[in-house]
Amino acid sequence: MGAELIAWTVRLGMVCLAIVLAGWASGTSSPGADRGLRLIWTVGWGLMLGHFLAAFHFQHGWSHAHAVAETARQTREQIGWEFGGGVYFNYLFLAAWGGDVVLWWLGQERAAWYRPVRYILLSYLVLIALNGVIVFKAGWVRWVGVATSLLLLAIWWNRSRGQRAI
Repeated sequence: MGAELIAWTVRLGMVCLAIVLAGWASGTSSPGADRGLRLIWTVGWGLMLGHFLAAFHFQHGWSHAHAVAETARQTREQIGWEFGGGVYFNYLFLAAWGGDVVLWWLGQERAAWYRPVRYILLSYLVLIALNGVIVFKAGWVRWVGVATSLLLLAIWWNRSRGQRAI
């Protein structure tokens, strides 16, 4: 049960991330759409928090040292370089997403200062998500990640060219 909980919380969290990114990339904006996206964004973060807690409970026995060692092992298997520090990037991912959730609920998404902050934050979240889904996964999960990435890129590209979203 633990492995399934770990896997499905992250998968569903990534679905929430993709839905909100698609909404933002399409330029769809209305009070109802914004509320819906904010709720999905919040649920996505909650799922990622659940993934984090499930992984620490079922896979790492609440040991940070074990999480670092396991991250190093997985990194060595995938790219040939043993690096356990990637676990800190995951911590930052969770904190950054959570911080954005709080700021959005506080209404800061419309503040002028926040726009560049959100672009940096989203760039980081997307980088970590792509790394986790495409580099560190295999099989159908990787291919769904590639297809989703291409779809989001197409939505963004069409909008940037002044066309309707797909």
